[in-house]
Amino acid sequence: MPATPFFSVILPTYGRPELLGRALASLWAQTWQDFEVILVDANPPEHRMRTVPTLQPLLADERLRIVELPSPAVAGGARNAGRAEARGQWIVYQDDDDASRPERLAALQTRIRQEPDCPLLLSALCCHLQARKRVVPADVEELVGEARWTQAFPVTMALCHRREGAPRFLAELAAAEDNYLYYALLQAWRPARVPVVTQPLADIYPQSSAHLEAKQRRLTRGWQRILRDFGGSWPAAVRRHFVLHTVLARYRYHRLDRGFWRYGVAYLRTTKGRGWRYLLNLLLSRIRWGRERVVS
Repeated sequence: MPATPFFSVILPTYGRPELLGRALASLWAQTWQDFEVILVDANPPEHRMRTVPTLQPLLADERLRIVELPSPAVAGGARNAGRAEARGQWIVYQDDDDASRPERLAALQTRIRQEPDCPLLLSALCCHLQARKRVVPADVEELVGEARWTQAFPVTMALCHRREGAPRFLAELAAAEDNYLYYALLQAWRPARVPVVTQPLADIYPQSSAHLEAKQRRLTRGWQRILRDFGGSWPAAVRRHFVLHTVLARYRYHRLDRGFWRYGVAYLRTTKGRGWRYLLNLLLSRIRWGRERVVS
């Protein structure tokens, strides 16, 4: 493996060895081979991934390096630990419960070569819901102007950025840390546009609604921190969009009331009708087949 691979893939894991195997297998199946994987093991010593027999073949690849944390850490802190060990020119993130498609790194590399001056790009994802699949973002090849804030889907599996000079995750956040990083990257680099690979490059699998409901308060704190740290420099329309978007997001976990329709109408007006997909997804998540399991 080259001393400086093109990509460093940061993969934190905690308590999910059966899912980690799927994530690792998806990386070893990549058609683009110039990459390293930094596996950040946040498990206690007695439950390290090295000790799981079924994972041993997947952990033997020479492109893999393991960082074992002395104590459990939230996802942002674990990813920071992985990035500190990264040698690649570009950083890509892998969640231990999701999977990369074989063409993911090849497609990212092609788009990077086409956009040599852009330090940051996003890719579409295929979200597997209970009874349907949803591709986000939909048919957007680049984000310019206010769309850099209002139309992005900045979760870790969609992010790809240069290693040098990139801000770190805010380790104190237990949720929405990926959103925070995206806005920090925008503020630090101020790119005129953010390219988007429109083909889905990863599959995002569902978690239980109970897990996500426990996460809701942490998400709210994360969104409040984003607004506090970055909102002051945003155009008024972007701030309004962000506030409405996060208020509506709470209805994924709570019964619909009059507030949903009031905020929904305001959101449609703010987005000039483009937010209909988001509202429809919220509605679908509340009916029986969409409520039991939703995407994280």
